[in-house]
Amino acid sequence: MAQNVTVSEVRVSPDLKSATAYVSTLGGSSTGEILPALNEEAQVFQKEIAHKLKLRFTPRIRFVEDESFEKANRIESILHDLKKEKMQ
Repeated sequence: MAQNVTVSEVRVSPDLKSATAYVSTLGGSSTGEILPALNEEAQVFQKEIAHKLKLRFTPRIRFVEDESFEKANRIESILHDLKKEKMQ
């Protein structure tokens, strides 16, 4: 089954040897099956990036789940609850 994935951020290490790509799925479904597949094929992405950018060396890419949206929603919920309590 095809799944749409969004890369929200990529952080490259200071020595440029590794990069972490933060991904989430569109529609909020679990990344449980997708992350292992992406990490298994990371070399394909790395080669394509090297080819497109004409780079001799590219960082080793590691895909992880982006939890920033989930954390932002949790903070917003807490702030909303605090506002409701203050108004009562």
